[in-house]
Amino acid sequence: MKQPKNWSDITIRKYIERVKLSRKENNDELATVDQLIKLAAITFECAEDEAANIPIDKLNEVNRLFNSEKPTVLINKVKIDGVYYDFELNPTKLTAAQYAGVMTAAKDLDLNLHMLLFHLARPFKYSWFKKKYLKFDESQTIEILERFKDIPMSVANPIVVFFFALSMELTKNLEAYSVQKMKEMDKILNEALTDLQSDTDGTKL
Repeated sequence: MKQPKNWSDITIRKYIERVKLSRKENNDELATVDQLIKLAAITFECAEDEAANIPIDKLNEVNRLFNSEKPTVLINKVKIDGVYYDFELNPTKLTAAQYAGVMTAAKDLDLNLHMLLFHLARPFKYSWFKKKYLKFDESQTIEILERFKDIPMSVANPIVVFFFALSMELTKNLEAYSVQKMKEMDKILNEALTDLQSDTDGTKL
């Protein structure tokens, strides 16, 4: 049994399961207690009979954590099953299929964080200290999506925040610039990314 102390201890999987359970509305007092035990079992990664014996003060500490501000310091790289991934934060660099996937995931972001990250992800390996990007094997899509649920929220949330901040910047500039100035707009987006990174204590790699 492990008590999460910060957002680094909370995976997307754990976050989604808590969101799903929290959305179940039931005014019955016994059902509410049962829900509390189930939430504890998910959070502490233990059986429900063990969760039922966790002191209330410990449960309150965890609930305060889940109600706290999510992290925004960007860590734009993860390693899963020996494969490195970084994430495309500039919406103009996405394909139409990727952008459609992102927008679909964004319809219920709390439950689809792993899907959004999948559409932004760029697998790579190091070759002579340089990144060599790889292509996704479509046959592994379901497996990769499942493994993305193990990414901690301390990594996932900043990526989402940065991506949508740049998307808003793109929308704003689309209103001001013509098609002929798309290259200039791309430069503006890259500068905006640099500014956002500076405002959140820098980027960690």
